[in-house]
Amino acid sequence: MLDLNFSLSSKLYKQLINGRVINRYRYGLSGEQEENPLFTELFTHFNEYKLQYLMSGMELVAKPDFYYVRDKDGEMPYTDAVKRVQVLLLIISRYITQRGTFEKLTNPHAGISEEDIELIAANEDFQEILNAVDMPDFAQAMQTNLLERGIMESPRQGRYVLSAAGRHFFEELFSASNEP
Repeated sequence: MLDLNFSLSSKLYKQLINGRVINRYRYGLSGEQEENPLFTELFTHFNEYKLQYLMSGMELVAKPDFYYVRDKDGEMPYTDAVKRVQVLLLIISRYITQRGTFEKLTNPHAGISEEDIELIAANEDFQEILNAVDMPDFAQAMQTNLLERGIMESPRQGRYVLSAAGRHFFEELFSASNEP
């Protein structure tokens, strides 16, 4: 019999099938990073899980610090959910770079605050973009598309930072912009 943890397997399925990424680390109650047991389960039994999702028509994608699933037969690499995530991350990064440094998004002792969220929501340029993609409520869109999907995390009350998956988005964006 396989040495899979069926309780963790069930949690993994529910999270992955609902578009959530599984990050290597998560923030514990004390605000410190800790190993994510779901990531460890996937890492330890990757081949078994890869086969399970493949038989369901999905691909289990492994990155160094996170996992996610995508439709194996999908002709469109960017779903509406992915586009919403991209729009929100670009708005947040534009806001941050206008007011400080990008590191605010990656430092668990900093992060964007509730006040930052209110300022983003009140910005007319950002609101125009959000309305164009049918996300008029920035705070709700951030909660649904970034926090609940594991793209951003809250290391402490009222502060939000990028998870490994969120940082990966920017790493790819920055590396593409540095190519000749």
